[in-house]
Amino acid sequence: MNFSSIVKNLPGWRTKKKVICFSIDDFGNIFLNSKQARNELEKAGLPVNQTRFSRFDILENSDDLLGLYEVLSSVRDLEGRNPCFTAFTMSANINFEAIEKNNFTKYEYETLPETFAKLPGYESAWKHWQEGVDKNLIVPEFHGREHLNVNFLENGLREKNPFVIANLKNKSWAALGYFGKIGFTEAYSFNKFTEVEQHREIILDGLKLFKSIFGRNALHFNAPGAREHSSLHPILFSNGIKMIDSDLIKKEHQGDGRFKTLYFPFGEKTKSGLISVFRNCVFEPSLAENRDWVGSCLKEIDIAFKLGKPANITSHRINFVGGIEQKNRDEGLLQLKNLLTSIVKKWPDVQFDVMRNIIK
Repeated sequence: MNFSSIVKNLPGWRTKKKVICFSIDDFGNIFLNSKQARNELEKAGLPVNQTRFSRFDILENSDDLLGLYEVLSSVRDLEGRNPCFTAFTMSANINFEAIEKNNFTKYEYETLPETFAKLPGYESAWKHWQEGVDKNLIVPEFHGREHLNVNFLENGLREKNPFVIANLKNKSWAALGYFGKIGFTEAYSFNKFTEVEQHREIILDGLKLFKSIFGRNALHFNAPGAREHSSLHPILFSNGIKMIDSDLIKKEHQGDGRFKTLYFPFGEKTKSGLISVFRNCVFEPSLAENRDWVGSCLKEIDIAFKLGKPANITSHRINFVGGIEQKNRDEGLLQLKNLLTSIVKKWPDVQFDVMRNIIK
């Protein structure tokens, strides 16, 4: 058995039911605009081949969504429920055209439906996105207003950073690294604690956008890069969020390179009233091609069940999109199908659900 998997599943809430949940990050996010954009960023000197995200990650299109729905619809539990992706989703993206129009001097964003409406080749993707919600194949939850650190971008604009400008000109946000302690995709990372006030405003705005887009409050939150400060938790709770993803043991940045260790047992409430959960099974087929992702995930599910925990399977959208490399999507969906069929075969009494329904 995997020792770390055993340890993290020991404390906290328990259930006798065998429940499978999928927590999938990055839906709605623009990372790369296209293969051509990736090539242009490489010419500009950006290390686009260093990570899978800067090689393959792109906004989900109709083919991606329909292929995913076909796989999710092909398997059901004894109650007739299909697996459902909790899709941690962005409310907004960079408005590249507006920033270029203002001569790269000011950050501006656009809403998620505006992103889908304006991109060539995505004419029907938003309609298919909504169909997935209607059929309970995907359930959107809040991943932040956008999957970028606004302070990082604004600093790049002030400094006329050539790599930031190259990204914006190619309608992408990829392969940029760090600015101090801030990762370019980590929306709520910071160097100085005073930056958290900006994060509070962004979260409030993002939650309002989420409600206007999906017609309901978001109930579950996972920050991009999982770097939000706990002082943001009360504002999340007071604006409808009930559940938050966190590590069991989290080193929380306090600013100026100082950290504080926090403890979040599974299923227990934080001081702010949020139910804390973590992901105890990993399924990332695009991360390492030669790894047996189905086998390793099944082992982690087995540990979770034996220790009385739901199997909360973590993954990312990148595993199921083919806008840059179709092979990436085809392989990801094939392995997902193998995982799902293996689950119902090994545990016939399994239940498919979303985490927000399991612990209340």
